[in-house]
Amino acid sequence: MKMIRRSYCESISKPRPIRRMCNLHECSQPTWVTGDWEPCSKSCGKTGYQVRSVRCIQTLHDNTSRSVHTKYCSSDRPEGKRVCNRELCPAQWWIGPWSQCSVTCGNGTQERPVLCRTRENITGFCKEDRPETTRLCRLPSCPKNSSDTSKKTYMIQWLSRPDTDYPIQKISSSKRPIYNSAFAFSCLPHRMWTLPSALFFFLYGTFS
Repeated sequence: MKMIRRSYCESISKPRPIRRMCNLHECSQPTWVTGDWEPCSKSCGKTGYQVRSVRCIQTLHDNTSRSVHTKYCSSDRPEGKRVCNRELCPAQWWIGPWSQCSVTCGNGTQERPVLCRTRENITGFCKEDRPETTRLCRLPSCPKNSSDTSKKTYMIQWLSRPDTDYPIQKISSSKRPIYNSAFAFSCLPHRMWTLPSALFFFLYGTFS
């Protein structure tokens, strides 16, 4: 059979187009089909994830299948990405140098930084016990009748409005009682702690 020009068929009646039904089988409902999860992107840390393929597939009457647009799958789409291996990475203790002793004479303390870090310098998991961060330091005893300048002392001075039971009291600057901070509260008169709320305390210095 050979195709020719339409002009050669002008003297012949053109037959009606022939149409007929086909593929009368009911179409199957497309469904979601998922693939296997790929390996995790990280072995540890906070950014690991893994992915898998998710497609909307329709099965045909000849047992073959085809991928169709996701809008034809009526059910919820399965997840195609998820987190994985989100635990701290193995790390080691990073230990800094000891600080100077907290006092210039007598007994004091020293401190140092101790951090659990990975090679990437991020927080990790250390199996070993944490090294100590504070230790005692013993320097030569302080001279008698003197105190270490790094040990601060404080003075308590109180003022009050007129009161018949508790008259206004001031501590003369020339006779300021100096208390060692370690024993100050235990040595102060008990009556001081029973003063009415109208009294005000002024602290000079800080607790050591």
